[in-house]
Amino acid sequence: MHQNICATNPRDYYLSLSESLAKDFNRRHNRSGRLFDKKPFILQLQGPNHIQMSLCYSLRQGVHHGAVQTAFEYPWCSANALFRHERGVSSEKALLSGAAQLHDLFPKGADIPDSWEVGKDGILLRRCFEDIRLVETWFGTAKSYMFSMNRKTSDEWLKEQEKDGLNEPPVTLNLLERGYSAEDISRMLQNEGNAKYNHRRISDMEICKLIDKEMLGRYHVQSVYELDITQKLHIVDELRYDAKCSNIQQLSRCVALKY
Repeated sequence: MHQNICATNPRDYYLSLSESLAKDFNRRHNRSGRLFDKKPFILQLQGPNHIQMSLCYSLRQGVHHGAVQTAFEYPWCSANALFRHERGVSSEKALLSGAAQLHDLFPKGADIPDSWEVGKDGILLRRCFEDIRLVETWFGTAKSYMFSMNRKTSDEWLKEQEKDGLNEPPVTLNLLERGYSAEDISRMLQNEGNAKYNHRRISDMEICKLIDKEMLGRYHVQSVYELDITQKLHIVDELRYDAKCSNIQQLSRCVALKY
């Protein structure tokens, strides 16, 4: 999970967020224990180029991991929230808004701002908690933003960051994805311009729904996180012969199996 935040104490923010997410995730998937690293990787961003590069890598995380071809196809990032008017995209419509309509969706006694809005998917709209205008400022124009979203990583990115006179290291994929091998990083960079991307390929979300609905029952579990390695391999082996989901790396990701 990559986030760009403005905070006086980013570590406290991370601990609060990770604890909340872990509790909800564990409840949903009938598991317990830590979900995120205890010590987060925190990089202080300095200068316009440094900030813009960090935003680019964060927004394109789905692309680097092979889940989508463009950042705009990945629903778990903020790419679609930026420059909507300039890109000819209509504003997200709220299904529910304000404390009066949202109180049943939150724990009793929760402080719900009247500015909060929920979309048809039951999730808070990003404009409620993200400073979209501030992020747009770092790209300047919609044209510059679109260029950055489709730009391939190169040494030029490092040279541009050097202009900011950094005290912190320049933002690179190796820096942000520190837990991955050199081979994994190389594959991520290739995904930036993957000409072999198949638009007909089933998405991660569709595979996860397929597994939850049609395959978990035979193992008498409610979540892939309750499966043992042998069971996960059986699911991958069964689905790999479907032309739409024959990508082993994608299938492994959907059953929480390291590839």
